[in-house]
Amino acid sequence: YLVLAAQFESFKDPFTIMLTVPLALAGALLSLRLFDQTLNIFSQIGMIMLIGLVTKNGILIVEFANQKREFGLPKREAVLEASAQRLR
Repeated sequence: YLVLAAQFESFKDPFTIMLTVPLALAGALLSLRLFDQTLNIFSQIGMIMLIGLVTKNGILIVEFANQKREFGLPKREAVLEASAQRLR
């Protein structure tokens, strides 16, 4: 948390990024349960990869949104544009 706070020079941005990790894990566990799969070594490796991808994507979205905010866009519009840009 402190490393991300130092990188973004904010205490709110790292919280937003770190909030995505438990949500991703909950989604992974829910899909395992939904499809009646077991929590084995392969699914655990997949969840570790998922955490890495979600964290990277969250960092990039927050960074893009901060750049858009510097150009004067409102917060909501900056987040929507940053998310759309990352979706591509």
